[in-house]
Amino acid sequence: IFRGTLSDSKTVEVNVQIPSFEFITQDITSDRVLENRVFSGQPDYIVKEDIRVTARLTIRPGVRIAFMEGKSMKIDQGGSIVAKGTSEDKISFTGTLNT
Repeated sequence: IFRGTLSDSKTVEVNVQIPSFEFITQDITSDRVLENRVFSGQPDYIVKEDIRVTARLTIRPGVRIAFMEGKSMKIDQGGSIVAKGTSEDKISFTGTLNT
């Protein structure tokens, strides 16, 4: 919440919600898009369980995915990952200990 005073002495209040990371805990069995949710350099998604991908998983530029120790993401039959970052918005995969 930001509170400030305008030049004419009226007070304005602005509520800003900063999105936080999302845990990925279930297999991806239908098409899904992972968006860049967090702007603080922290992960957008944290993989807490071993995940199977059996559908199309699209990862948008700038997305950061962190894996908890020993967890993985396996692409099974019928699954695919489409991930194309840019030089400004790279996609990163890391461990939670590295974030």
